[in-house]
Amino acid sequence: MDQEHSGDMYRVFLCALPMFHVFGLAVIAYGQLQKGNSLVSMSKFDFGMFLRNIDKYRATHLWVVPPIVLAMAKQPVVN
Repeated sequence: MDQEHSGDMYRVFLCALPMFHVFGLAVIAYGQLQKGNSLVSMSKFDFGMFLRNIDKYRATHLWVVPPIVLAMAKQPVVN
């Protein structure tokens, strides 16, 4: 089923997780590309760049781990 008919168009996933990890590669990359979604991959995690990329690429979905969520919660720019 394509996205146009399933109502899931224009999903943009921002991935800061390593692609050498099975979750990063199989679930994020293969799974989302197979569905026709856009995937923005960061070569390394930098918190400031992560926030800028959310805005720059208009990310609709984020794959993050608990330390990233905590870092986001503690930043005044996220308020």
